[in-house]
Amino acid sequence: MSDKVVTIDQFRKMNEDEQRENYQYMSQHDKYIWRVTGPISIPQQVDKSKLTKAQKENITRIRKRLVAEGKLSQEDFERFENE
Repeated sequence: MSDKVVTIDQFRKMNEDEQRENYQYMSQHDKYIWRVTGPISIPQQVDKSKLTKAQKENITRIRKRLVAEGKLSQEDFERFENE
């Protein structure tokens, strides 16, 4: 195991690639601080025309499961499928 230690202050000054590489070297406390105060990752919308048939089928399968579990309404399912 490495003796390398990265503080939250050092970590914040790193670019994303460096952060990915060095996250493991922070203390548990600093990792927690980063998770609750770090930048929020905003999901990006996917262009459906670029999805493969298998990806589209997987999305539909997941949505059907959510409907069956009561986590997604049939109305929303149909709306999402027709977008």
